[in-house]
Amino acid sequence: MGEVRQLRGIERLLQQQQEYSQKPKETQNTVVPFLQRAKSWKAFTAEAKPIKWIWRYVLAKKHVSILAGDPGTGKTTLLRRWFWEVYTQEAAEFLGLATERPRKLLVITEESPDIWKENLNADLSAFEIFFLSTDEIGSLDDWLTFCKELEGFDGDLLIIDSFNAIFCGDSINDATEVNKVLKPLSVATRKAGFATLVLDHHRKDGDIDYGKGVAGSYAKVGSADFVLTLSRANPKDKAGRGRILTVAKTRISVPTDLVEGLHIELTDDGRYLVRGSKRVVAAERWAEEDETLLRALDEAGRAGDPWVEPEKLRATVGCNKNRFAQHVKKLKEDGLLVTNGKGSRGIRYALKQFVTQPKTP
Repeated sequence: MGEVRQLRGIERLLQQQQEYSQKPKETQNTVVPFLQRAKSWKAFTAEAKPIKWIWRYVLAKKHVSILAGDPGTGKTTLLRRWFWEVYTQEAAEFLGLATERPRKLLVITEESPDIWKENLNADLSAFEIFFLSTDEIGSLDDWLTFCKELEGFDGDLLIIDSFNAIFCGDSINDATEVNKVLKPLSVATRKAGFATLVLDHHRKDGDIDYGKGVAGSYAKVGSADFVLTLSRANPKDKAGRGRILTVAKTRISVPTDLVEGLHIELTDDGRYLVRGSKRVVAAERWAEEDETLLRALDEAGRAGDPWVEPEKLRATVGCNKNRFAQHVKKLKEDGLLVTNGKGSRGIRYALKQFVTQPKTP
């Protein structure tokens, strides 16, 4: 009995193989093994084209960019200023980086029309700019449907402000959830050929080294092509207008200023002043504080009272105790500043030239 069943099984298998071989080729299973899909360098690069930048080093077609920052840092403010520059001023640069006006743009926004109109102060009706409220995307299923629709989007740029508004913050911090959200967005971006910019939040721990500060940590950083962070130049000064724009991840070489952090400052008329790299600005600030400290000691010495209290000097310079101590240490090492040799309560500082007796010949 067992042999009969085995023979019948073989007959059925042969029959299925015969039927399959008689089917048209387009109905056969033509899955190509992965290794056979590998291409030579010539074939792989046959359709390669120069990267099409919308905003140099920040936004490129077929690529996903993330701009992350703490709430209130000014991500949307920066975005609106870029809008104003490229659409009303036909700017060829923004923050010193080449830019161009997108032909067609879709903005997914968490802000109301009232806020946009109040803060942008420009008429964009002559341009192909479309807005969709984040409230329209109410679930992950909605998001996946939206991403599928984006595969047919014929625009140049998609802006999402923000993931936090769509997914309520805690929905996309786990690596698995991040991949569910970003993978279909990345696929749509490449298939349709537009650029994508996602505005997102920092992690609560605030660590921004190599994108750790982006909510969702390495999962988001790994899924995006370009990751930038926007932070306050002085974290303790919540009202300060200085900001640091830093490239946390990139797939190409970028200027050193962007890697170190580009120091920008919002002016009274709403423009951004580019002050240079974070390192250069920090060096300039240090030099200014040094100059202020030395000037105060020089004035005291010329007035005949060269020894000055630390607190008075620190108030004049305008820095905290630790930073002031670093200035004093460096100036002492350089041989410019001396102390009176007393304890911490009675210590005073002076320029060496006013308290050191010149050697007699």
